[in-house]
Amino acid sequence: MDFDALTREASPFERRLDSPLREHWFDRLERHFADSYAGVRLLKFPEDLRVYEHVLWETRPDAVIEIGAENGGSALWFRDRLATLSRYRGPPPRVISIDIAPQRARQDLAAADPDYERDITLIECDVRDPALPGRVAALLPAGASCFVIEDSAHTYATSFAALVGFERFVAPGGWFVVEDGCVDVDALRPSEDWPRGVQQAIADFLASGAGSGFVQRRDAEIYGLTAHPGGFLQRVR
Repeated sequence: MDFDALTREASPFERRLDSPLREHWFDRLERHFADSYAGVRLLKFPEDLRVYEHVLWETRPDAVIEIGAENGGSALWFRDRLATLSRYRGPPPRVISIDIAPQRARQDLAAADPDYERDITLIECDVRDPALPGRVAALLPAGASCFVIEDSAHTYATSFAALVGFERFVAPGGWFVVEDGCVDVDALRPSEDWPRGVQQAIADFLASGAGSGFVQRRDAEIYGLTAHPGGFLQRVR
């Protein structure tokens, strides 16, 4: 991936949060909450999805593990991207999507694709459940290399639990993305109802033994606008 090798403390977008740019952010956020993919609600910025395409192409993961399914739109998007990329190279598509209440995702995925269960597995569980990583491992071949996305409740407890529990699935060179660190950037928060704690969880994880093999890749925020400042992590050993 031709990311800028320079590691930054803040993205260009964050450094330019003047009034017009903040208005642009909030306008995009409003559109973001009304977006969809294949008729299923999808709450991800196009810029972040484009970075994910780069990651999928470069790393060719055996599976995508998504923590936080919402309506299932992103699980469907990941499945379809993996299916397309497998025509060039890489394994067939496999997505494992976890949610504390996956009923909406089951309903919306079935409406979009009645056969979604061939390559998308939904698991009902809280990411803080210590038994969850073992349940996921049982669905994968031994030594499977995965692309992991944490998109659950965006609190310290859930973000840290996801990092500690699922770092094992990321091989050297692979990626773990903790989404929506924007909740901790005051200028990007539309409401005090938003949770906090994502970026502190990332910092504590990277300072721990479990996170010592990962580096924070601020240079992956290449499209200027991201909902995940500081959340792109790559395993280097």
